[in-house]
Amino acid sequence: MTPVVASTVLAVALAGAAASACSGGGPDGSPTAASSSGLPATASSPPSSAARGSEPATSSRAAGAAAASAAAPVDWAAVPRTPPATLEALLPATAAGFARKSSASEAAGSGAEARTEASAEYAGPKDATVRLVVQDNPLRAEDILSERSGSFRGHPVVGAEESSDEADFAIVVAGRFVVIARGANVKLAALRETVGKLDLDKLAAWRQSAPP
Repeated sequence: MTPVVASTVLAVALAGAAASACSGGGPDGSPTAASSSGLPATASSPPSSAARGSEPATSSRAAGAAAASAAAPVDWAAVPRTPPATLEALLPATAAGFARKSSASEAAGSGAEARTEASAEYAGPKDATVRLVVQDNPLRAEDILSERSGSFRGHPVVGAEESSDEADFAIVVAGRFVVIARGANVKLAALRETVGKLDLDKLAAWRQSAPP
């Protein structure tokens, strides 16, 4: 399979998830016990028209506000990252019709390089799986925007690929958050649906501040 998100910086971001903490990381952003590793880096490739499917409808006002917010310069060293437990609370209970079997969260780094992350694993029949990762990692988000290959609900797609047994889909929200879905024995459309179950508008609203 051709991998999804060809960016060394994304590889670094996802490799950092190897220190991922167990579910229920503290709201102060401190790591909890070690958990499952992050996704490996993959190479970006624009989705085919058949793989993309139809785009859900969004209001022009919401899309315009998200674009304006993402364009505003931010001193990332001065902005607290989203608490890992808050990111973990956004993860849906199901993905592609599969029940969530585990979740994890972590915080790492400091200053402008600080990041937080939450991830969940979903299991279906016949060895079908989905992994969903949400990262508050603004420097990595800015770096991988050069891999943009389209748009999903007003947010840049930075990777989308599908083969006979694997699929990958990744977007950047408000220039700050990286959302990645990866599946085995599932279709790209199912991963797009999974990412769409996240409250992307809420993520975009947290662009220049930490959530309450």
